[in-house]
Amino acid sequence: MVPALLSGSLLAAVPAVDQGPAPARSDEAFAVLLESTNRAELVAGCRESQAEGLNDRLRQLRRRLLELHEDTGSLAVVFADTEALLRCKAPDAALQVLERISPDREAERARWLTLQWQAASAGLDLRRAALALKRLSGDSAAALNAIELPVAEPSGPAAQPTLRSALDLQAAQQEAMGDLTGAAALLQKPAPTGVATARRRQQAAQLLAAQGDVAAAEQLVASGIDLAAAASAWALSSALLEDQRRYQLALDDRQGAAATNDRRIRLSRRIGDGMGERSALLAKLADGSSDPARAQQLIDRRDPLERRRGALLDALLELEVESSDAQLALARLDLAAKVAMALGHRERALDLIAELERQARLQDLPWLRDRVNQLALQQALGNPQRRLEAIEQRQRELLEDPPLQLGITAVLDPERPLRQLAILERQDQAVARQEQRFGNDPFPGSYVLAAVLEDLARLEQGVLDRGQWTLPPAQFGQLGRSLSAEQKVLEEERLQTVLASLALEASELEEAQQRFGALARKLQQREQLARALQQDLAAGQLHPDAVARQNRWLRLEQELDPNGAMLRDLAGFGRSAAGRDVLTRLQRQQDVVRLWDRQQEERLLALERLELLDLLAQQPQQTWDPEARPPVAEQRAVALTRQWRVFRRDPSLESALVLQQQAAAIGEEAIELEALRLQLAELLPRGSADPETLAELQALEVRLRSPQARGGHRGPSSPSR
Repeated sequence: MVPALLSGSLLAAVPAVDQGPAPARSDEAFAVLLESTNRAELVAGCRESQAEGLNDRLRQLRRRLLELHEDTGSLAVVFADTEALLRCKAPDAALQVLERISPDREAERARWLTLQWQAASAGLDLRRAALALKRLSGDSAAALNAIELPVAEPSGPAAQPTLRSALDLQAAQQEAMGDLTGAAALLQKPAPTGVATARRRQQAAQLLAAQGDVAAAEQLVASGIDLAAAASAWALSSALLEDQRRYQLALDDRQGAAATNDRRIRLSRRIGDGMGERSALLAKLADGSSDPARAQQLIDRRDPLERRRGALLDALLELEVESSDAQLALARLDLAAKVAMALGHRERALDLIAELERQARLQDLPWLRDRVNQLALQQALGNPQRRLEAIEQRQRELLEDPPLQLGITAVLDPERPLRQLAILERQDQAVARQEQRFGNDPFPGSYVLAAVLEDLARLEQGVLDRGQWTLPPAQFGQLGRSLSAEQKVLEEERLQTVLASLALEASELEEAQQRFGALARKLQQREQLARALQQDLAAGQLHPDAVARQNRWLRLEQELDPNGAMLRDLAGFGRSAAGRDVLTRLQRQQDVVRLWDRQQEERLLALERLELLDLLAQQPQQTWDPEARPPVAEQRAVALTRQWRVFRRDPSLESALVLQQQAAAIGEEAIELEALRLQLAELLPRGSADPETLAELQALEVRLRSPQARGGHRGPSSPSR
């Protein structure tokens, strides 16, 4: 067999790439196509059907190609039909066509075996594909090494197919079948170039290490490093050095591993590979620990999590500092809960929410308890244990409501409170219409005083940005949030004219401007503080005054409570005594309906609580019902909660390891990162790391964040390096 000729024949056998499928033809045209004996037209129909997702047509075309020359004895026809079926993504049918004939002549048999390998590989028949290569090479590794096979079609009309060594393909197939020893033996054969040989040795070493022969793997990688370095394949050299160090650690050769890592550091600095140098410096820290292999495993797992979650986790942990000021302590707790939710650390978030609820209860802040307990119910979804606790927390709040005595009529007619509320709302609207201020020309009509006054305050406090005015949020106002400069001037003139025509007394006007101006400022400040916090969370770094900002936000939240005294009083500004009386009765009925709704909520939560208690109960074996247990995802969430509590009570290496494994299994990255940090802290206690290495690592981190860093590289070397 002549490998060069075989490779050339395969190139000739690969069909040319056409310009793309034509639009799908009509049913009539497709019926005509199925009667065709033109192989090229049928293949074009296959490509068209694949592009359009017409699977039924594709099956019919494959069947037609399979039956096209069923009785032929021509080797050329068999080969052409096989290639056509491969183009139609029908490898099983292609194998059927090849079984019609078995050539004896060497060149023809080589092509027949090659097509058999292509069809078997495409059909994922690894055993048959490996057997075809074995026969093609005469079971000779040297012959396999000389054969190149196409693994991808040309990317364009003038392009060549992608070729790969038959030896590499045979090794991959043997590995997939579980024959790691045979695959490793093949991969130790030299390739045409030093770089390819080094890559083969790297793969062979991985297979040997997987079988437990780490010493042989280390020697093989060491020889590959020299080959890669000789060819200036620096990225491959760095990867091989990393592999060699890992094998040396597995052999407990700490001195050799440290020396290998020093080579990696020098190489990374030489080629300006900042990320490679960072990885090597972290490995150097691991080398100084009591268990370098375990420390390196933890670092490898922690590093990607640290990049995604580390900054927010740092910000969260910094908020654990206690404060003697009760108000600031409350703000710190609320801020920490928000950071934990942004981080995705649900366990810490729910712990913080529970403590925040306790503090709100002690400080008698019902508006905050209501918000916090509803948040706990939302966050606990999907975790029966946490959901049960959130329900009981919410029930405590609801059961402290004043008793609502609606009598037997409420039981017989539960919709009565809502009907009474609707009646009062209509009465309030009628009185409000009677008391609306009427403007004169040029703006005749009636106006709600609160809306006019608030909109004027919002216009006054608007902010100009790129030609557009952004107004504060509205409570009563009617204007939108964004106005052009021209619109702002027109609206200001209109509302000022309306206000003048309403003929308010001077004292009433002055009070209105002060109170509605203060309302607009508070609404704007609350929004600005919330936006600033979102920006901090997105950046992963809290502002130095974040706790004070959250304290101001909480105070504004309390003042701007829709059921609070300030907004209720402003809603009746400018009304007569009769109008305010109707509004007061409406607000009282709103309170009644809210209490009624809360009572209904408590009843539903009580039922859900009983269901959760049954769900979480340990049932005896004889009455165990699999369908009565939580779904697997919920079981894992409950187990994680329980292990989290063990970890919080006893933050040891053992509890952290179990927590990390459970968190990794369900993708709770923030919890896993916290557990990884503790394990590394146990292996690398404070003060044990080499100060010089730490300083180098910190300086490198700064350089990697600089604008000059590109793609993990530091740019040109500085004179000091």
